[in-house]
Formats: sequence, structure tokens, C-alpha cells
Amino acid sequence: MKSFFTSLSLVLFFNPLAQAKDCNPESFGTITEYSELASTIKESKKDIVILDVNSKSSFQSAHIKGAQRWHAIASDPKKVESLFAAKSKKDTTILAYCGGDYCTAWKDAAKKACEMGFEKITHYKPGISSLKKSDPKGLLVRAKKS
Repeated sequence: MKSFFTSLSLVLFFNPLAQAKDCNPESFGTITEYSELASTIKESKKDIVILDVNSKSSFQSAHIKGAQRWHAIASDPKKVESLFAAKSKKDTTILAYCGGDYCTAWKDAAKKACEMGFEKITHYKPGISSLKKSDPKGLLVRAKKS
């Protein structure tokens, strides 16, 4: 009987489906350089979901092309599900960003993506404030000045 429980414990321990997924934001990837951000977006092509976790006014002022404003959908489970529905959980890159180096708002969006089963999650640490200062490859959509 003891060997049965030992065997069962080993199967559960080594079975990835039986283990809880680590959705601690500290375990996600981090992009710190503009060049890495640009290449991640370029290489991911259609297999990327970009989440802007800034305020509505910040998003309207400037955001990365193709970004979704997280706070516009976060409180509606159907909108969140719709955003991620057609994406491969293994192949899609989830890229979240917020205001800058010390902003932690991105963690909620990244954690939700992780809980939905996505594996390639990263955040752009310098955030939108860095992109507004220097955007040589034209990654941003900026508000038109009147």
C-alpha cells in the first residue's frame, strides 16, 4: 500500500498537468531595450497580443500599434475571452506595458493571460514614457495634433 501512494505521489509530482501553473508576474519575461521590443513585435507578427495597461488619456495620446487598452476590457470576461480566443496559448506572445520602469499595473493583465494558459508572457519595462521620448522604428501611434 505504501508503494502505491509513493507511486501516485511521483506521478502527480512529475505530471505537468497535475502541477499548478506559476502565474507569478516575477517569473514572466522582461524587455528592457527598445531594439528587443521592436524585434519581438516584428518576429511575433500576428502571434502577439499587446496590452497597454495605461489610462485612457495616455492610450489616446500614444500607444504601440495594435495594442489593446486593457482597462477597457478587463472588467468584462466576455471581452477578455474574445481578445484571447483565436490565439494559440503556446505560440502567442503576450506583451504588456504600462507607464515606465516603476509601474506595476502590467502585472494584472499578464497574470490574467497566464491564468488563461498563455506561456510566452513578457513586459516592456521602460513603458510608454520611454517610447514617447524615442521611437526610431515608428512603433507608436500618436494622437493627431490639431
